[in-house]
Amino acid sequence: MAAEVYGISTNVLRVGLLTGGSTGYRDPSQRFPAIARSASYKGCLPRGDDTISWIPVHLAASVIADMMRTDDRVPHIVHPKPVQWSTIMKSLSETLSVPLVEWFARLESSANDEDESAATSVNSRAALRMTHFYRLGLNASKSTESMGLLAKVRPEKGLRASPSLRSDSVLPLSAQDVNDWVANWKKIGFLP
Repeated sequence: MAAEVYGISTNVLRVGLLTGGSTGYRDPSQRFPAIARSASYKGCLPRGDDTISWIPVHLAASVIADMMRTDDRVPHIVHPKPVQWSTIMKSLSETLSVPLVEWFARLESSANDEDESAATSVNSRAALRMTHFYRLGLNASKSTESMGLLAKVRPEKGLRASPSLRSDSVLPLSAQDVNDWVANWKKIGFLP
């Protein structure tokens, strides 16, 4: 390996799903924002009992800096305090929640609905482009999280190598995070 020949220290870090940082920005091209966008037109959100360990980008940056000198091979960088999917969904919509299978069925049916308005069709496309990922989520297992859409990983190496991940100041994702994401998506015109 070239790193060994030249005496360069290397490491592989496996970063989980990054969420909005301290500014509230969250990439609207990801699967969760697509769910949020489709929900505003489909009138429902998926409900589930799964966990999520999405990590804010500013925390991930601190963790990466912490790990510059770790001897652990391939540590995972995920949120050390996972939350329930339902916690995030409840924050996104207090009024309407349906099982993932029903949400998915409504989403797929909109692809073939000739009566659907052009605006609804355009705004559903973000989620429709990712239906193959959502279909995988219908078969969630104990080895996955985020409604079966992400592999569940073990955070022990990351926790051992990063004081930032072990800090008492790290809070679980909350309604405030969701509010920040939604505010940003509205600001950039992603959500109405």
